[in-house]
Amino acid sequence: VLARTGGPWKRVAIAAIALASLFFFAAAWSWLKPQPSPPVYRYGLAWPTTQAPIPQAFAPTPAPDGSFLVYHGPAPTGVDGQLWLKRRNEYTAAPIPGTVGAQSFDISPDRESIVFAREGEMIKVAVTGGGAVTLTSGVRSSAGVVWLDDNTIVYAVSDPPGQLGRISANGGESTVVLTDSVAVFPLDALPNGRGVLFARCITTGCDMWAIDLRDGRVHSLVQGSWGQYATTGHLVYVQDGALFAVRFDADAMEVLGAPVSLGDGVSNAPNSVRLSASGTLTILYGAVGMESQYTIVWVDRTGRTTPVDTSWIFNPLVAQGNSGWSLSLDESRVAIGLASDAGDDIWVKQLPRGPVSRITFDTGNEFRPRWTPDGQSIVFGADGREFPGLYQRRADGTGTDSLLVAGTVSEGVWHPDGEWLLLRTRRFGPAAGGRDITGIRRGIDTAEVPVLATRFDEEAIMPSPDGRWFAYQSDETGQTEVFIRPFPDVDSGKWQVSSGGGEGPLWSRDGRELFWLSSDNTMMAVQVTIGTTLRLGDPEVLFRVPDELRIQELGRYYTQWDVATDGRFLMTQRVESNNPDKGAVIIVENFLEELKTKVGN
Repeated sequence: VLARTGGPWKRVAIAAIALASLFFFAAAWSWLKPQPSPPVYRYGLAWPTTQAPIPQAFAPTPAPDGSFLVYHGPAPTGVDGQLWLKRRNEYTAAPIPGTVGAQSFDISPDRESIVFAREGEMIKVAVTGGGAVTLTSGVRSSAGVVWLDDNTIVYAVSDPPGQLGRISANGGESTVVLTDSVAVFPLDALPNGRGVLFARCITTGCDMWAIDLRDGRVHSLVQGSWGQYATTGHLVYVQDGALFAVRFDADAMEVLGAPVSLGDGVSNAPNSVRLSASGTLTILYGAVGMESQYTIVWVDRTGRTTPVDTSWIFNPLVAQGNSGWSLSLDESRVAIGLASDAGDDIWVKQLPRGPVSRITFDTGNEFRPRWTPDGQSIVFGADGREFPGLYQRRADGTGTDSLLVAGTVSEGVWHPDGEWLLLRTRRFGPAAGGRDITGIRRGIDTAEVPVLATRFDEEAIMPSPDGRWFAYQSDETGQTEVFIRPFPDVDSGKWQVSSGGGEGPLWSRDGRELFWLSSDNTMMAVQVTIGTTLRLGDPEVLFRVPDELRIQELGRYYTQWDVATDGRFLMTQRVESNNPDKGAVIIVENFLEELKTKVGN
């Protein structure tokens, strides 16, 4: 038609076609030309005081798309904490309903749900809270949970501690995917449900491994570290306070090439870095948690503190969270576990302002010192050495370590009669039934005999001064409470001391009073009358124990104080750091671009 109508129309058509072609090629060039990489942003993150993360040395976990963070924050009880959610576009955070007491957790790949472990159970809730569903039990609550993109969840089994289980996020039967001879902790998911990064831990440290869920084979990756998978094909991990990355083949599950350092000053604590699929990295900088510094103070029955020696500032030991200290019978010395450049050892401090002397020198870890009935020696647990177990050594440091009981022992104390040695062997948990109290009678028993062994957890062994009773804590009611039983005939009676939660039993020096810490961090006391039987008075509220008087990062399985004859408590007090970056949370957005640039594809 155009050809028949003549020249003007033809010229218009040609011009229109040319113009359209110009626009097409311009658009094509715009689409095809290289796009600039998104910039990498770094910034610190702070919270209002009432919403701040609990100082437990975990970096907040970013959502897969980086739109929000989930972290452990304060709970109404002030004890166990709960999960909080902080959105990128909001200044404040909010607690996630139904997550009080949550320990390890992960966010679903679709960002709609959270799975967390609590008291040995795995629970799934919506990100907005509500709709809680219990998926399975027998979960090692503090050891890690990983949600894969095939909608299955891998978790650490509570007992034995060397197993990883797998279950559908919709519930159902779980299966064991890994059985190991040592403790294992799931770390991060690999793409397409093909595998999981996990930590394989012995007493001297942890190494990073991967398990191929297609064939069950495991692969050693990085020694002395925990890490995260990056969707660019890298592993990101912390080693000796520095952040590293290395190329990683997720199909072959092997490390490629040499690692590249990306900076230092990062906390050495587990899970101090977390990385989302989209490239949002959270980093916990500086020393936090168990690396915090403390001093010792006297605290009277009203909660008033008095410094003991302001010139003595120390780091509590870190081995297995087994910090502790014990006041000598004459109250002139304190035995305490300290961390130094030489490792975790037992030291003795002369009170009030005398010297502090190291009494253990093995390259392994020593912890939980207790004085012998004669006040001449100290009993302590030890691991990381050729023969782990419960040892004894003279308090003046002379002589050598004497092995009392071989094996993994978490608590050990001589009964006042000097005949019974009461023990709690280490079990990982808090799995019900994982902790039992046993004993050995000097010159009679050649092996441990059960003292209190039930399907629940028993811990925090505390014999009375006269030896006729012992206090302990147990989770038999569904939460940890303090109890008293006769000794050695433990089945001839039982008295529950605390109500609504209690831990850390401690007798007064005359045995007429028992102290414990309630679930709201209040120091409690009860009068104990001993005749043909035992009678308890009404519980008395003494004082609230503020956070700075507790090493919160420790497991709640031990008594973190001692008491003098005059009723004063010997406690630790956290010393404020002069380092403004200590424990700072740093957010890095578009971190994958930095990986590709600095480490390569």
